[in-house]
Amino acid sequence: MVNRTRIKSRRKDIHTTRIGHSYRRPSEPGVPRHGEASEESELRQNFENRRNRPPITGRKPKPKPKKGSKKTSSLITLNGSIFTDDSFSVVTRGLASGLLQNGYKVAIDAWTEGNRSHPIEPEVRAATKISSDDKIGIRISHPNSFDVLTCYDYKIGKAYFETNVFPHAPGHDWVKMCNTYCDQVWASSRFNKQTCEKSGTENVFIVHDGFDPRIFSPQGKKLKLPFDDDVFVFLTVGNSQERKGTDMLYKAFTEEFCNGEKVGLVYKSYAGWAWGACKYDARCFEPGVAERHKIKAINDPRIYHYGKCSEWLDPKDNKWKPKLTESSIPYNDIGSLHRAADCFVLPTYGEGAGICNLEAMACGVPVITTNWSAHLDYCDNTNSYLIEGLRFEDAFHKEGWEGQWIIPSIDQLKFYLRYVYERPEMVKLKVKQALDDAQDFTWKNCAQEAIRAIMIGVPEFVDDVDFEVLSL
Repeated sequence: MVNRTRIKSRRKDIHTTRIGHSYRRPSEPGVPRHGEASEESELRQNFENRRNRPPITGRKPKPKPKKGSKKTSSLITLNGSIFTDDSFSVVTRGLASGLLQNGYKVAIDAWTEGNRSHPIEPEVRAATKISSDDKIGIRISHPNSFDVLTCYDYKIGKAYFETNVFPHAPGHDWVKMCNTYCDQVWASSRFNKQTCEKSGTENVFIVHDGFDPRIFSPQGKKLKLPFDDDVFVFLTVGNSQERKGTDMLYKAFTEEFCNGEKVGLVYKSYAGWAWGACKYDARCFEPGVAERHKIKAINDPRIYHYGKCSEWLDPKDNKWKPKLTESSIPYNDIGSLHRAADCFVLPTYGEGAGICNLEAMACGVPVITTNWSAHLDYCDNTNSYLIEGLRFEDAFHKEGWEGQWIIPSIDQLKFYLRYVYERPEMVKLKVKQALDDAQDFTWKNCAQEAIRAIMIGVPEFVDDVDFEVLSL
């Protein structure tokens, strides 16, 4: 057994656990925290039942190299999307980059969909050309596809969902998928961990999602927006489904600000099906599309949506349906979009990670968001403006999807829109705190959480840990 007390933190502000509106440091392995078993000791107990499992290497652990010799780390395989701008691709690329920065070898079993010419960091693209040894596999997706982990010796699923329980809809028994195919389940936040465990998922460990400081920082170019320089711009980024609060934001914006005020609202959607926000900017629609689909498109010069709304033929029912195209601002340029805005707003009903809030914080932009779900590991009342929820509602309106999400207060959303617009000097205090808090969640730091979780589940992985590189 390796003496894990050798793992020391070199910074007091790295990898603290947010409780309420404050931070506290994780307990040492095996040491109870305020009368509770520590997270690591709980996981260690969970894996005690697996001690008879053959080592994943099929041989005795390697002896530690002598001081000064070159270090060789275990290969970690990430199974996920990387060639798109959706959240799964962002997480796969980010975690790969973070692991590489910490000195670990990474292979990526990349999904086939997406644009292969997509701008990706060279070191991450190189990882797609490394053959997996099928020892340690991490699947980054919704749990309904965790069965692909069967090819790996040690199986980790990074699970996401936006409601207070996992769904049990026909064909979507996510708890069964987690417990059947995963040796470990990684949650992106305390909220997701609670959701997993409340639903019956076993062996859950928190591994946060992060941001790339090369892309998201206060310094750098600003994207040219279609407004005059003296216009105060609110920005929201994400798909335009109901959960993101798109309709609520539009309603709050148009009701709170009159036409004479110098304010603008920018939407940045992604994915072909995320065309819903186009209806707030009639300029997005190709000729005839809105009329054929009976969409009431609005022409408000204060609102701008990136993209064009065209049509596609759905082969399932042979019908033409709206589709968002030409919406792409490459992910590597999203930081320039944040820096061009004066405030980021996301009145979400629930988030699986909510890293768009974190990315705005890292760019020095004030954040207005909902006081519920996963992003509260990043956001609190000291660094963000949090909208209180009015009530819980059944999510997605699908039979068998038992979870709920929260409906935020539109009146409080209006209040914060007005406050940020009229009191920029007061807002600077929160921005300064947000920028400082965001640094805890770089991908390099979040990857260290992943390394610690692997160390607990795979004892022989500990023998490959370079304690000079890894600081928890």
